[in-house]
Amino acid sequence: MLIEDSLKDRQTAITVPELAKMLTLSRRQLHKMAAANRIPNFKVGTSVRFDPGEIRPKAARVPWDAVAGGTES
Repeated sequence: MLIEDSLKDRQTAITVPELAKMLTLSRRQLHKMAAANRIPNFKVGTSVRFDPGEIRPKAARVPWDAVAGGTES
């Protein structure tokens, strides 16, 4: 399943574990990307969330593994 299909009808914010699974990234990589503002995100208290409307347009054209910086440290 493509990420675009997963996000198509999504109306609620996406959690780090959910998006990490969709993008086949580790949660740690996704947290680093969010902290560096390399992926649109917002906070709910101390939790990071992602707006599907902001992720969807980028999903098809962004090589997420390259954005994440390859391997995690």
